[in-house]
Amino acid sequence: MHCFTRAAFAALTVLLTSCATAPKKSISVGSALSRIHSYYQREKTEGLPTQTIDKATPDEYRRWAIGLSGMLTAINLQNGIYDATQEHDDTIPYATTQSIEKERADLQKSWGVVDKNTLIQSISWCLVTGHSGEYVQIQQAIDQSILPSGVVAKVHKEHPGIDKNRIHQAYYYSKYTGKRLLHAFDYGRAVWLVRTGVTCGYLTEDEAAQWIQYTADKILGEYRSWEDFGINYCLGRLYWGGTKLTKKSFAALDLQLSDETLWKGRPWINKATITVPKSSISAGSATSPAATK
Repeated sequence: MHCFTRAAFAALTVLLTSCATAPKKSISVGSALSRIHSYYQREKTEGLPTQTIDKATPDEYRRWAIGLSGMLTAINLQNGIYDATQEHDDTIPYATTQSIEKERADLQKSWGVVDKNTLIQSISWCLVTGHSGEYVQIQQAIDQSILPSGVVAKVHKEHPGIDKNRIHQAYYYSKYTGKRLLHAFDYGRAVWLVRTGVTCGYLTEDEAAQWIQYTADKILGEYRSWEDFGINYCLGRLYWGGTKLTKKSFAALDLQLSDETLWKGRPWINKATITVPKSSISAGSATSPAATK
């Protein structure tokens, strides 16, 4: 089953064309905040945009958990980067010998992953520390009574190793992320890494299922819908890569919320009684991968 049909490619082309033809100007934090504010205002007046369920069957839970990888799949698609998760919506993406070699090369370049051990190190880093680890340091030091410029100076003095642009973004994003930090970004990428690791032959299907369920168990109850999850994924991506990624990040979200993607037909699972046994694995301690993440 293909996740991205011809209609999805056409929709993405329209979105990216509109981005490319827009007037050239600097992109500020306000561009992202405007989109986020309109979503939460709409949610307040119209209710949740995504179908949700309170009790899932094992198959529904599995398919929902796999869907957490959808944002990075869409981002790779819009950037012209092929990855096998675009071609299959199950745990193991379909892969040819050629695509396996390409996936391995991409993982090594972007994540420093060369084998099972380095893959698990990267997955564990996303789940244990991730970008949320730095973000929470900023959150804890932020004083909302101080103007943004004062906050940046104050936090940078306390944490000189943290980029000032990230501090500035965190000042505004913290209202929306709260205690969830950047988990949508960190955990969504963890699931993508697991699925890609299967394609590369670094994990078995059974191992992948355990990692995916472990990640899903951690994020269960933090978000209310696919759009809530996707918006917070975008915030994490902007924190990581800068506000220059605003338009493309939200274009990927719009694609994922269309009718032709990995999220179609997968209700959002609420924090409730889930008829799935807990995963038996643990991420344990983790250090940052060697690559730029």
